[in-house]
Amino acid sequence: MVWAGVVLGAGLWAAGCRSQSVYQAMEPAHYLSPKKDPGRLGRVALVEFTNRSSYPEVSRDASEALYLALQKKQRFGLITVARTDPAWQALQIDPDRAFTPSQCEQIRKTFQCDGVLVGVLTEYRPFPHLAIGLWMRLVDLSDGQLVWAVEQVWDSGDGGTESRIKEYLEAEARSTRGSMADPLTVTSTLSFLKFVAYEVATTL
Repeated sequence: MVWAGVVLGAGLWAAGCRSQSVYQAMEPAHYLSPKKDPGRLGRVALVEFTNRSSYPEVSRDASEALYLALQKKQRFGLITVARTDPAWQALQIDPDRAFTPSQCEQIRKTFQCDGVLVGVLTEYRPFPHLAIGLWMRLVDLSDGQLVWAVEQVWDSGDGGTESRIKEYLEAEARSTRGSMADPLTVTSTLSFLKFVAYEVATTL
């Protein structure tokens, strides 16, 4: 998939330190512009994910989980925009296409924001084990340039994902969680979405 002339490949990012422990995130295809600092975007509109799965309610839950994770990151101010918002629908934005200068200006004026975060929930499978696919991009509305993008599928049945879930729970709780925490994260959609959102937020 190509966004603003950038082809997303298998990206890597350095793990951050928290409470003298290192959280080793998964290795998704992600892009962070070397010329754009997300922290310089004062206010970003997070638009509810377009849903291409067979479960329409999941996009709302995924968007909310990402909103909360990005709030904790405190890189920029956030507002949320529902896909059903008449003001958003009137703009007729296609999340798959690069924004035109006119669209950037319309989004900026309509929602009083400096950047827009759009994305697609590409996949959701509740069984035989949870799997969620997302791609998203953050665009600077002042010039239409890509600031950040992620494209990845998380599969709770994957051994690497299970290992990262344990590390995530320890990082969040600052201590080892009880034995019931791991099964909950890999069987509960909402808990799994929180884990996914956490991993996405670590790339910013």
